Amino acid sequence: AVDFVIMFVPNEGALQLALAKEPKLWGEAFDKQVFITSQQNLLAVLKMIQMSWRQFHQTENQKRVFALAEELLKRVGDFIKRFDKVGTAIENLKGSYDEAYKKAYTGRQSVVQKANEIKELGVKESSLSPLKETENQLFNDDGKE
Repeated sequence: AVDFVIMFVPNEGALQLALAKEPKLWGEAFDKQVFITSQQNLLAVLKMIQMSWRQFHQTENQKRVFALAEELLKRVGDFIKRFDKVGTAIENLKGSYDEAYKKAYTGRQSVVQKANEIKELGVKESSLSPLKETENQLFNDDGKE
């Protein structure tokens, strides 16, 4: 809010006469937060008020921008923590999958290898759930396909 009241005197001559008769009039009015002006200064005073309001709004907008920027940085930080946590979980899951895959498919002690050995002994395989071949079965005994 503006701390002053603007007292507009439309007649410049009347204002000059009053100030000539009472030289302290303008200063006393100013001390009481009354700004006495005539046509000559009114537009300049109004322009200064407009500039002050513009600066006030710009300052308020800057405060809002900084508050939004702080909130954004906080949210980005929270997101990064969660994102990194998901990445770690994926890496752990991949490690567990790789271990389970080795036990299921690779090497002579794999579950699939043992099941295929049983199949070779004559046990019938389900046509709905056929067994995969293990890496060892893809090669003959000398390591060639």
